[in-house]
Amino acid sequence: HVTVSTEVQLIELLQSLEDEISKGFRPIIHFDTHGNKEHGLEIGATGELVNWDTLTNELRKLNIACNNNLFVFVAACYGFYVLKSLAITKPCPFFIMLGPSDTVTFGEVESSIVPFYKKLFETGSVDSATNSLACQFEYFHSERMFVISFARYIREGCSGKSGRQRRENLLTQTFEETNLPNTSEMRKELRNKIKQQLEPTPELMQKVAARFLHGKECSVPFDKVMSEARKSYA
Repeated sequence: HVTVSTEVQLIELLQSLEDEISKGFRPIIHFDTHGNKEHGLEIGATGELVNWDTLTNELRKLNIACNNNLFVFVAACYGFYVLKSLAITKPCPFFIMLGPSDTVTFGEVESSIVPFYKKLFETGSVDSATNSLACQFEYFHSERMFVISFARYIREGCSGKSGRQRRENLLTQTFEETNLPNTSEMRKELRNKIKQQLEPTPELMQKVAARFLHGKECSVPFDKVMSEARKSYA
């Protein structure tokens, strides 16, 4: 248990764990503090705010060091907003994360934490421990979040009106960056090529998954991810 007084101390503390991780240490990092939806974690002694981007970047370094095995519990109001900086184009910052998406009282947190860890260490099951929580904490699992995020990418970047707009933007960019003649024949040819390049495929999914999941493949079949994307259209 470490009390920090400044953002610098918190960052230094997190960075010091990287050396321990290199020796085989696999930490559960538990933040017990206040949180702000827009601005991040609050350091109680000074009221200084550590923004979500900064926190996520530091946690990502630790999760890379322990090969996507980092467990983070943000027991603070709006703790789940640490996901604001999540991007499937970067390695995920934690394997598992728990945190509330809204405000919670000190009493709610206090009554939940001890039973949670007791259950976790008795059973070794995160699912069982999560079910024992007395108040609402959101549960993040890196692979599940990848599936949701990749399905969103298919919906917003490859399909429908937004997909067409993205293809047209890339077409415009291609003409601006090259000396290709802007003719109807060339536009047709480039549109077909761009559409093929943006077509979601199992190979593309696993390529993106390998980056987000630290070299691991996504175990969810491609057709199920496509089904998730189609659900999002409704």
